[in-house]
Amino acid sequence: MKIVGLELPKGEMTSYILQLWVKLNSKIASIQNQVNPHVLYGIFKGEKIKDKIEYTYLVGVEVKDVEDLPEGLSLWEIYPAECAVFSPHGHIGKVVQTYEKIREWFKTSEYEPNDEDYILEVYNTQQDLNEHYVVEIWKEVKK
Repeated sequence: MKIVGLELPKGEMTSYILQLWVKLNSKIASIQNQVNPHVLYGIFKGEKIKDKIEYTYLVGVEVKDVEDLPEGLSLWEIYPAECAVFSPHGHIGKVVQTYEKIREWFKTSEYEPNDEDYILEVYNTQQDLNEHYVVEIWKEVKK
């Protein structure tokens, strides 16, 4: 998949993620060749730096191809990989709690998280924002 969107540099995570989503709203119309403008992605990309995993975060949309990348936007290519998929239901604000549950799941699973790769959050904007909302979280794994 090719995802075009706004990138948050390493180390600037939690306090700026919501602002990044708001900023994407003003830029999304300038992104050409969108596959489905109703499906948005939040993507964490892990990189090991001095024995610690540092994350970069991107919010964006999938595109078929990139002819002209608008200024200020980034292109990330996501390659096929084995993933564990989590589909929590509930209020959108509970996504953070879902990550705690995912960490607990890995403690008893035969899989290990691949922290040096991607975590994809998939948001369908055509759903109502209520207790039935479903987010998909794709976490790359290794056995």
